[in-house]
Order: sequence, then C-alpha cells, then structure tokens
Amino acid sequence: ILDKEISYPIIFNTSLNLQINKQIGTVNTLGRKYPYVFANGLSHYKTGTLKFSLAPYEDCEIITSKGYEYRMKFDEWIMNGSPKIIKDWTGQIYMISITSGIPIDYSFYDLPSYEIQFSEIGDVLSQDDMYNNNFTNVNFSLSSAYSS
Repeated sequence: ILDKEISYPIIFNTSLNLQINKQIGTVNTLGRKYPYVFANGLSHYKTGTLKFSLAPYEDCEIITSKGYEYRMKFDEWIMNGSPKIIKDWTGQIYMISITSGIPIDYSFYDLPSYEIQFSEIGDVLSQDDMYNNNFTNVNFSLSSAYSS
C-alpha cells in the first residue's frame, strides 16, 4: 500500500475482499407485480476490505524491537486523508480512499491485525486520475492539454 511519498509492504495474513458497485434503482408502481429496474449513469467502481497484519521486517524476519514506532508511523500515515494505491498478489492495482475508521486487533501483540474499508476513486492507468489525486506532479494526458 502506498501514496506519493511512502510505501508499506503488506505481506502478513493478507486478505482482500471486493464488491463491484453500479448505480441501480428500483421503482415499485401500482398495478405491477414486479418493480422497474434502472441502471443509469457511468458509475462502476469497487469497494472493499483489506485485512492484514503489520510489522517491520528485514531479510524475511519480523523485527519486534521496531514494531511500536513502525505502527505509530503507519497509523498516522494511513489516516492522513490522502489517496492510496494497493496492488494485490494477482497484479490488480486500485487507487483508493479510506472510507471509515480502522479497527486494530492486538490478539497477537507483535503482529496486530488491521482491517481497512476503502472505495476505489480512480484508475492508476489514467494520467488524469493520477494527477488529480496527487500521485504525480505533471499531467501529460491529451484531455488536459486541450482543456486549457
């Protein structure tokens, strides 16, 4: 998981659950047994939950002596309001924004579990989205070049 400046490798006890969202509405009318269903608009995005355990590590070993400071920096960073990018183990990449508070489970003290709720806010392959969400300082896309 990363932003423009910082990256945190998330490799312990990781799971990612996604939901595809689209604006769909139903209207119940008099004299009809079944509702009308409308699927209007362009919205088509994912929301999800990323669960993981967090600890600093080097050479494939957890470094418990640095865990507290590492987690305090992560806690401040993850809730700073800036968009993040996550890449899962299949290569899928999502530009996200955190959408709720983050529960932290300290059942295993040296390896606490986090659960992040998020919403997809852009496409990492779109130069406009990367620029508008402050992942890059320069917008090279054609659409922005002609809008000036």
